[in-house]
Amino acid sequence: MIKVKKNLKCIPYSLLVDTTGLTRYDLMKAKTTHKRRLELISLQDYKDESKYNDRYKTKDIRDALELIYHGKCAYCESNEELLHIEHYRPKKIYYWLAYSWDNLLLACHFCNIQKNNNFSVDWKFRVSFKGSPDKLLLINNLSKIYDQYESPKIINVENFDPYQYLEFYMNGKVRSNNPRVRHTINVCDLNRKKLKDKRRKIIDDIKKEIEISFRETDKAKLSAKLQQVIDSFSVKLDDPERNFLALRHYLIDKKIIVNIIRTMRDKYTENK
Repeated sequence: MIKVKKNLKCIPYSLLVDTTGLTRYDLMKAKTTHKRRLELISLQDYKDESKYNDRYKTKDIRDALELIYHGKCAYCESNEELLHIEHYRPKKIYYWLAYSWDNLLLACHFCNIQKNNNFSVDWKFRVSFKGSPDKLLLINNLSKIYDQYESPKIINVENFDPYQYLEFYMNGKVRSNNPRVRHTINVCDLNRKKLKDKRRKIIDDIKKEIEISFRETDKAKLSAKLQQVIDSFSVKLDDPERNFLALRHYLIDKKIIVNIIRTMRDKYTENK
């Protein structure tokens, strides 16, 4: 998991309530979505039907989320081929937020299934919706307000940075001492085998590169090769589309790669 920046003022046309300035196709999309929104509010429930489901899956919404999340899952950071538009606050519970910009994330198939309708809050109070023109105009920007009342246990990477609370192990496991981050890891099963194996491979690959470098007998050339390994790994951190960026940053920031080099240097020194 890593912090994601979303511009809450740049709302896809399909989700707009105020349609001033919209023309033709964009106006039609916004009006259709708002009609469905009002229907759900009237029903006080979310209906799992195509005419409702299709409204948060329109191309402008998906394209915007793909760009913001760089084609990666909000929870596990993997760039799986199958990505879903996921509701931070489940649409089945918070039906009026089914088409709210600050409630839509991008999640892989597996994290989406694991999270499902799980949305525990620390406070007994859970928000509800009482329709009014003013609140409908704010419908795309209610998440932070609701957070103050509910204190959700699962994090939203758009307004909470989990990185400082993450700890990665050499076997690819991730853990946290922060209750909310730990809860998110558990709910989304971020230590499922496939994810652990992928994260471990990143660590194993860097270890192999370091080990190959130590075949160089010339000390100056060895130092240059090791520095090249670190530089090559570090420069990839600037690529937002690369998967598992939190782990990659962790390996640099916590000097894990440096410690791997020290351990291997001691090993090779002992064997000489």
